[in-house]
Amino acid sequence: MAARIALLAELPEIVRNLTWDDSELARNCTTAGELFGQLSRSDGVPEISTLDLTRFAITCAPATVSLRTVTPRNIADWNLYLLFNNISPLFDVTSRVDAQCREEFCSAFKWEGNPDVTGIGVSY
Repeated sequence: MAARIALLAELPEIVRNLTWDDSELARNCTTAGELFGQLSRSDGVPEISTLDLTRFAITCAPATVSLRTVTPRNIADWNLYLLFNNISPLFDVTSRVDAQCREEFCSAFKWEGNPDVTGIGVSY
């Protein structure tokens, strides 16, 4: 079965002009930290729960935008549209999460490596 790639015309009007760069992470650092913690543990293969992605999109949307009527399927299609068209991939927001929500991001990361080898001064 061929993969379905969302077309801009199929997306709800409210998300057509939004990108992940528009996210206001500080509106919900806990959700942002959890989502990007998942991404960071995925070993290069992004495995994100659609519900977690939807919760992030809704709670970190710009204050002037309400995504409450958008379905999880709409958010998943929107993310695929942005990803496959290389428009503000979700991964590009990671550095902003680290800068704005460091405590939540680090808590959600749940890395069990050697703390003597890495730390706050080590960058990735």
